[in-house]
Amino acid sequence: WAPVGSAAAAARHPRRRACAATRKRPRRRGGLLRLQMRRQADEECGDRLPLLVGAQGEAKTGRQMGGFKLAIRKLCLHDFNPVFALNAELALRSGIGLILLGLPFLIPHGTFAFLDAFSASGVYSVSVVTFYMLNVNRTLGETLSSIAGCLRGLAFALLNKWVLRLMFPDGVTDDSPAYVFWIGIVFGTVFVTATMLLNLNSATKIVSVSAFLGWWMLFLEPGSDSFHFPFAPHWDPWQDTGVRVIVTTCIGAILAIGGCLLPYPLLALDNAKDGADELVSQMASIWRLLVEYLNSDHLQAYSQDRIYRNLRRLETLSDDMESQIDSAWWECFGFGRKQRIRRKLRRLDKTIQDSYDCIYSVWGALEQVEWGSKHADLMHKVAPHLKGLIDAGESLVYTCLMAVLNGVVTDGDEKRILEMIEKVSLAERVLCDNFRQSRSSLGRSLSGMVSEEELGMQYVDELALPHALVFNLSAWAHVLTDFAEGMVKAKSDPESLPKADAHHRFWMQLTEGVWSFDNRNHALRATVSVLISFGIGLVGFQDLVTSYNAGIAGTCVVLLSSFTGSAIVKNLGRVQGVVLGMVFGQIVKKIFGSCIWESVLALGLSVFAYSVLMVFVVHSGSQGVSYVGTLAAILGVQNMLTGTCAAPGGDLAIDKSGSYDTITCNVIACSVIVLVDLLFYPGRAASYAADRLNGCFLQLEGALSQHFDKKDDKIRERNNDFFKAITAAESLNDEASVEPRFWRIPWKQAVFAKTTRFMHNMRCDMRSLECCMADNFAFGGRKHKVMQALLNTKSFPLLGEQLKQKVAIVKSLCTVFQHESAARFALLDDETVVQQFRDQNQKLFNELLSELVGLEAAVDQHHHAGGHIVPDHDGVGRDQSDVQGVAGDPASDLARLLRQLLCAALARAPRGVVCSLRLAAQLSGAMCRYPFWSLRRSWATDAGCA
Repeated sequence: WAPVGSAAAAARHPRRRACAATRKRPRRRGGLLRLQMRRQADEECGDRLPLLVGAQGEAKTGRQMGGFKLAIRKLCLHDFNPVFALNAELALRSGIGLILLGLPFLIPHGTFAFLDAFSASGVYSVSVVTFYMLNVNRTLGETLSSIAGCLRGLAFALLNKWVLRLMFPDGVTDDSPAYVFWIGIVFGTVFVTATMLLNLNSATKIVSVSAFLGWWMLFLEPGSDSFHFPFAPHWDPWQDTGVRVIVTTCIGAILAIGGCLLPYPLLALDNAKDGADELVSQMASIWRLLVEYLNSDHLQAYSQDRIYRNLRRLETLSDDMESQIDSAWWECFGFGRKQRIRRKLRRLDKTIQDSYDCIYSVWGALEQVEWGSKHADLMHKVAPHLKGLIDAGESLVYTCLMAVLNGVVTDGDEKRILEMIEKVSLAERVLCDNFRQSRSSLGRSLSGMVSEEELGMQYVDELALPHALVFNLSAWAHVLTDFAEGMVKAKSDPESLPKADAHHRFWMQLTEGVWSFDNRNHALRATVSVLISFGIGLVGFQDLVTSYNAGIAGTCVVLLSSFTGSAIVKNLGRVQGVVLGMVFGQIVKKIFGSCIWESVLALGLSVFAYSVLMVFVVHSGSQGVSYVGTLAAILGVQNMLTGTCAAPGGDLAIDKSGSYDTITCNVIACSVIVLVDLLFYPGRAASYAADRLNGCFLQLEGALSQHFDKKDDKIRERNNDFFKAITAAESLNDEASVEPRFWRIPWKQAVFAKTTRFMHNMRCDMRSLECCMADNFAFGGRKHKVMQALLNTKSFPLLGEQLKQKVAIVKSLCTVFQHESAARFALLDDETVVQQFRDQNQKLFNELLSELVGLEAAVDQHHHAGGHIVPDHDGVGRDQSDVQGVAGDPASDLARLLRQLLCAALARAPRGVVCSLRLAAQLSGAMCRYPFWSLRRSWATDAGCA
């Protein structure tokens, strides 16, 4: 593990050895001092280290890695590939754990008496090894969550089985009445249906139904078994099947937890802290890259690609951080210092999301825009102040981050945070003043623009990016100050922080979404598939399937899927995993099946190597490969750890017929699922993906309508519905790519992926529009008075209508994903979809700005006639006639607001760098212009529609 600037990093980059030397400093310095020294070293080196070199960069908050942990990371080649190292470490842990767990099955019987007695007790079987492999995850929190799901499912199955045994203690016998059999059938059918219908996670459903099916079959099979209701006359706790299952599961759970704790704990909370540290570190770094990119004299493709690469990586890290915070609940169960840290991390995660929305807004505006001399002149003048605000914001967020990671805000932290808030506010005011002065020095004052060509082309096209950058950087600064103020408030009012309890509403969520069509259809297909498979196993079929065999139904439970396409892929993967695991395990067992110590040692090494390889495949491969790897790992280890061996010179018999029966059961289960899916067809994933994408556009249209509605003075509440809708469309795109198309043309996966990528950009653009026109930048609050005045003009609402027309056209073009034949896409012959809005957009822009010029002239006349502009309490200019309560029409109100903004320079305004109404017009018009037409051009190129 090589921090940025370390000797190892310098060795891989010789030209930066001098930079590494300048960064040598004591490791236990304070976070702010370390930050200041690093920034100074960067300036002396004159080079920015790329993100990929410092992917797990130096923890600026002072968090350190223990020597033993560091040694293991180096052994796993963390310096070369951190992701490979994490997967390799988990694979090694699992391999060592399996060897220890498999000792009772590796060591020949008669070697150690206590091992023989332990194995003979029946509470320890190879199922412990299976449970261990299924539940060991990357962190302790994920492992505990998985174990909890399995135990919950096992408890449901066991309780229902005990209820059935309470009614009929002996089950179905040769002498029992016929109604016992049929009541058992009805009881089991109700249990399977209810379990599939309730809102349970997949692990709970699989374990619950799989366990119940085996016990259900024992109940229906005539003859005695060892399953009884507790404390019944024939109940023996040491021989009862239910008690053995509970003990075996608990042993496996304890050993799985131990695998995450030894030799050192793998904690989800630590991962969340590391993720927060890196996200905060790269947040300021990306802002600096944007400033450097826009401050250059011409476009630099490499810098643009570098920014995009960093954004995509950090998007992945942000998603992972949220899941790690959720998993960390299982490490503290909502109590103590760790819970306080989780709640603060949850608030920090929201701040990071809002911050990257601001960055994405700038990124969306610059992707396909070129700039001229006026852009370069303006950026050269304001760049130092932009960097000053970035530095101040970085210091503030790191001060808060240290308080977050400690779980408590001390008096010293509060003092430093308040000082940093003042510095950020001052840096923002300085940036605001300098930006206005620099823009005015370029001759861009509003009243001086009289030429429509100058109003439109030079202002909108050349100065669009500086406006977008300054506004979003200002918005980012206020996101940070809000977060910092929230940390200070949390010191006296801890309940002001998010609860961050993702698991406390389990019982309340059982019936959530139960009656939706998707859930009902899935429950129907799952229940019918399981019952048909159970019936085949109950009756049997000649010598191909033995009677009273629950294996086919148990396989169906594992193979269930939401769509036909993914079900076919899982079915094929199931067959591959079963064949690979069983055949390879039997080959190894046959070769090293002797009881001599050399063979035992070789078998143990084979189990270790095979399990390490398969676990690595499970955690590093794609979803389909992971599924195959999981099955191959479980069946392979089970066939190697049979607990039998051949005497020296003897031959070990292999159960080939049993292996063939297992493969047969899997093929039958796959066939049943495919037939049931065709009978109760759930719909194609491609259709669902197109509908979800259309739903995204409907949300965008609704947000735009509310934003430009002058009758609605509210800003839309901030929520994740739009983001979740886009994410759902992305997941359905993957499903649609693997489903069979038959007579249809191939699914446009790449084009759909690009479309959802543009939807994310437009979501950020919409956020920027709403943010810039909200009082105090607060979502859910009132529209700013500037926005309300603009909506009363003639031109501004027309810009909103034009933007909604663009959205409607692109939404109609999205029907290309429902065009599934080789014929020409008919919509391309419609002239409205190829309409160019640039000229109309430019005309409306010019009309709006000319309208504002006229209003300003009216205000000037009023001013010369005796009216005066005086500053109010927050530094914004105000007309005396307004103070006296003289009401005016909307035009005069807008003119008065315009004069207020221009005269006061927002020197003491509590929010923002909305320097004039021109910025509002530019953001509302040009900022969302690029995605739609770029997207349409990409369709014409990539989809072949043209």
